[in-house]
Amino acid sequence: MMPVSFSEAASLHPELARQVLAKLQHEKRDVKADDIAWFLVQCHDDPDQPLDEGGCADLMLTGRLPCRHGVCGFAGSHFGCFCQEDRVACGALGQ
Repeated sequence: MMPVSFSEAASLHPELARQVLAKLQHEKRDVKADDIAWFLVQCHDDPDQPLDEGGCADLMLTGRLPCRHGVCGFAGSHFGCFCQEDRVACGALGQ
């Protein structure tokens, strides 16, 4: 994962970035957005691995796989991650 700035994370996923910031501020009181290492995450099934029945059905019916896009942040030993469900075209997974 490549780190991003808070402004980039907030512009792409404003609500998710706000949730990560709130969680980390709750756990580590004096943390500011610039003190956090920000990352964008995308979680989905690996297209090179066997899919379960649900993944096969999604792919056959829609040509897309379920995917989660999100924002995570690290502040020292504290971690916060929030995602939202989406669908990604199967041709876009390997890019």
